[in-house]
Amino acid sequence: MADPRGVFSKAGLRLLDSFRRRPNLKAIPLPSGKASVASKNFLLSGSDCEAGRKISYRLFYNAGAKKLQGVCHFGEMAEGPPGMVHGGAASAMLDTVMGNLCWWSGEKVVTGRLSVDYRNMLPLNTTCSVNAWFDKEEGRKLHVRAHLASIQGGAEDGAAVSEAAAAAAAASTEDLHVYS
Repeated sequence: MADPRGVFSKAGLRLLDSFRRRPNLKAIPLPSGKASVASKNFLLSGSDCEAGRKISYRLFYNAGAKKLQGVCHFGEMAEGPPGMVHGGAASAMLDTVMGNLCWWSGEKVVTGRLSVDYRNMLPLNTTCSVNAWFDKEEGRKLHVRAHLASIQGGAEDGAAVSEAAAAAAAASTEDLHVYS
């Protein structure tokens, strides 16, 4: 895992270190292989490609609780309104967190519906905490929720900047052939 120093805020690094020390959390590997070749062109790559300019993130899965936690940083390429993070960048991060929760829980799904509530504007170059959890299950559909909170000021339990809900549908092996 690449070192995020110089990208995450001090509060973000403290939170990241606390996740790394918890034995019940498993660090989720960053994209590699075929995807890493194209990741230079992705806004949300997870890697330190052009460190600090894109959306850098580290995610941790708690198998016992079936929850996902992480830290992310929105760089200058995530800009929407002048000096602020674009809502689409925030929703992409929330979708990534919820999708990873499903996949690491053994559920091969695709997002069918994504609803995002934007609570506050988020300045660029802000480090945030991200969390995702399962809400309910209805047949082939999983309902997942997530929130994104700024930790720039040092408060690790900051108020949510954005909250999301998704309905993810089970995908067949044929649908996922591009990932094999």
